[in-house]
Amino acid sequence: MAKAQSPKERVESIFRSCLTRPPSKTELTALLEFQAAESKRLQNDNLAWMLTARAILNLDELITKG
Repeated sequence: MAKAQSPKERVESIFRSCLTRPPSKTELTALLEFQAAESKRLQNDNLAWMLTARAILNLDELITKG
C-alpha cells in the first residue's frame, strides 16, 4: 500500500492483498466514497484508511465461517 499513489491505487492494493482479485467497479466506487467520507468526518486520513481496510476485512467473501 505504501507504493500506491492515488486513493484508487490504495484501495485496489488493499483489496487485492485481502481477496486476491481486483475490486469490481461498484466495490471500488463504494470504498472510495467511504474513505473520503470518513476522512472528512474524522479529519484524520490515516484513521480513515484504517477504517477502509477494516471494511474490506469484514466483507463476507473474506470471512471464513466455521
